[in-house]
Amino acid sequence: MVGICQPQAPGIREKQFAPVLKTVYKPHREPAKNVHPYLANVERSVLNGQGVARLLLALQKKGFKPDLAFAHIGWGGALYFKDIFPDVPLVGYCEFYYHSEGADLGFDPKFPVTMDDRMRVHTWNATQLLSKRTARRKSCYAPSPYPH
Repeated sequence: MVGICQPQAPGIREKQFAPVLKTVYKPHREPAKNVHPYLANVERSVLNGQGVARLLLALQKKGFKPDLAFAHIGWGGALYFKDIFPDVPLVGYCEFYYHSEGADLGFDPKFPVTMDDRMRVHTWNATQLLSKRTARRKSCYAPSPYPH
């Protein structure tokens, strides 16, 4: 079993994960400071996807080919998986989907929701939607009703 994560991933050094071969990646840069604010999370996800893709290509050169892959779709790591391993099944873990009412926004009357807020959180869903497409719709699983 191989785990791909960033250095700050929770639990990476815990005993229960000792049998897992951990491969660590880092995005090659931070999102640009002048990127549109709605797109900062999307750019960060693309950078994560590129980091994972580079790591997968390096593993592939060493002869690695997974039988199955499982990926959280929210941070961009799965974006380019199928470009490298098109025949390997990819299961998407769909933890969260941004909503403009009741989840991320609109739950506290002290913080009224603006149109700018609504458009921003809708744009943040771009990564989840692209990753969900990569994993194929029938291969995405959610632990709660939030992503629906």
